[in-house]
Amino acid sequence: MTGAAGLHIPPDEDTFRILIATDNHLGCNERDPIRGDDAMRTFEEILIIAKSSNVDFVLLGGDLFHHNKPTRQTLFNTMQILRKHCLGDRPVAFQMLSDPATVFHERSCCNFEDPNINVSLPIFAIHGNHDDPSGYGGHAALDILDSASLLNYFGRVDDISEFCVRPILLRKGSTRLALYGLGSIRDERLHRALVGKKVAWARPNQDTNEWYNMLVLHQNRTQHSVVYKNSIPESLLPNFLDLVVWAHEHECRIELERSLQGNFLVTQPGSSAATSLCTAEAVKKHVGILEVRGSDVRLQPIPLTTPRPFIIEDVVLSEYAADLGGRTDSAAVQAFLRERVHKCIRRAEIESPRPPAITHSSQWLPLIRLRVDVTGGYATVNVQQFGQEFVDKVANPDDIIQIVRRKAANPTGSTRSRSSANPLVMYEIDAEGRESRTRIEDLVRVHLQDDNRDSLGVCHELQLCDALVQFVDKGDNQAIEAYAIGRVQALQKELKRDESVTIANVSDQARTRMAAYRQHVEQDNGSGASNANGRSPDSQAAEQARLRAMMDDPGQSDDVDHHGDLEGGRRQSPATARRAASNSTSSSQRRSTGSAIQQQLSNRSRPRVRR
Repeated sequence: MTGAAGLHIPPDEDTFRILIATDNHLGCNERDPIRGDDAMRTFEEILIIAKSSNVDFVLLGGDLFHHNKPTRQTLFNTMQILRKHCLGDRPVAFQMLSDPATVFHERSCCNFEDPNINVSLPIFAIHGNHDDPSGYGGHAALDILDSASLLNYFGRVDDISEFCVRPILLRKGSTRLALYGLGSIRDERLHRALVGKKVAWARPNQDTNEWYNMLVLHQNRTQHSVVYKNSIPESLLPNFLDLVVWAHEHECRIELERSLQGNFLVTQPGSSAATSLCTAEAVKKHVGILEVRGSDVRLQPIPLTTPRPFIIEDVVLSEYAADLGGRTDSAAVQAFLRERVHKCIRRAEIESPRPPAITHSSQWLPLIRLRVDVTGGYATVNVQQFGQEFVDKVANPDDIIQIVRRKAANPTGSTRSRSSANPLVMYEIDAEGRESRTRIEDLVRVHLQDDNRDSLGVCHELQLCDALVQFVDKGDNQAIEAYAIGRVQALQKELKRDESVTIANVSDQARTRMAAYRQHVEQDNGSGASNANGRSPDSQAAEQARLRAMMDDPGQSDDVDHHGDLEGGRRQSPATARRAASNSTSSSQRRSTGSAIQQQLSNRSRPRVRR
């Protein structure tokens, strides 16, 4: 294999020309009056570059959309752009040799072989973590574009416990290209699957060594956690690969690099739109035109002209103590920061003059970010008020300033919260080594870990976290309900198969748990006229009498329906339970097995009573 240095491949009938781009994030900030069209404008520029460069196809590495459920406006604009630049009479100069049914999820052919549509610029795309399949039916936004024959969606994995990655086999003249795709999977799970040899990689049946093997994947390349294995080391990828297109990381490192852990090249195109104001996004944006002929390859970086200028600076106030006059002089701090912002604006004008393609001045207002370190007790500024004087001068007046404080590292060197003694409490570490926001799923996972008194006995913590992510990040309102229903059904089947489940042992478990419950109540209420909830002694006595009655008759458990169904939150009184039992004795006997199963399920799922 030959790298990019010193290699020149003249375009011919044996050379694949591929435009690679990743993380377009269409729909990002779409409701922002200044930045709303940034991502869409740059995406159209990418397709214009592809057409003018006569590439054979475009390869998108995931996160085409910023939201899991893109708005109708975003979908409409995306489809309009794809129809404008990807449909036409220009012939496709390569062939697809693999069976479409083995590499595509829903389609029986690739779009450029569909007799009902003329495709001049094929696009192959995988999903990212933003636009992955979710919700009812398990479809991704890319499925909509795929069903409209506007692109070819591949790299989807439905069963991550064990799967096979199959390539799209392409041929142009004498060059054979095996294109592998792996859409976004939770990094911890993919890491575990790769380490456990649960991922198979299919190879061409004939002339295996004659194929150029290329993989596009959408995963963390950098370790962002000090605890969890939430990145994919290059050493876990197969050695037969020749080139890896690494998406998801937004920093542009487009030039081909030799892997330090594997026998392949790596390119990291980075994002085409700035989704956050961090150092990685401030690097100049590029796409690349990859040329492959036989076993030789080169990559030509193409700078993008439409992303707006972005200047980011770190300001440590303690280094300018002499200029500020004092730590608590907020007026001096504000004047100092105001001057720094004006310098950044002038720098952006010099370094990034407005290109001809930008027709309106608002499209070229710069993004400015000052990360102000106030460690040492320095005065802060009102971020919203500070930005008002820069309206119509910068694209982000509301968040120019970011106030940061250094956190002391613990003896292990990690930046972990000093207020927590739990070793699993962690923070995401961004590219600059600073703490980022803690994810909701991480908080839930730590709270429900095995050695915690709130750990779960019925639900699986990781599956519950996944449902929470789908609900919060993906907008799937039925995610938690669907998980709960599925888990209950699975437990019902499991208990019905368990011959050891009898009425006797279920009753024994009920007595044991009720005894523990009564002991907790008596300990909480035994030394005062009222407990922490303000209940009177009479109400406490009534509660204890009810518990004793239930101990004498476990059938009075107030959260199990005697018809064999979970009450789902509706509590049944002991009197109602006794009436139901006396009126349908024969029916209860016929359903005794089902009631026992539901009783054990209820006992397992009942939350612990905390002191």
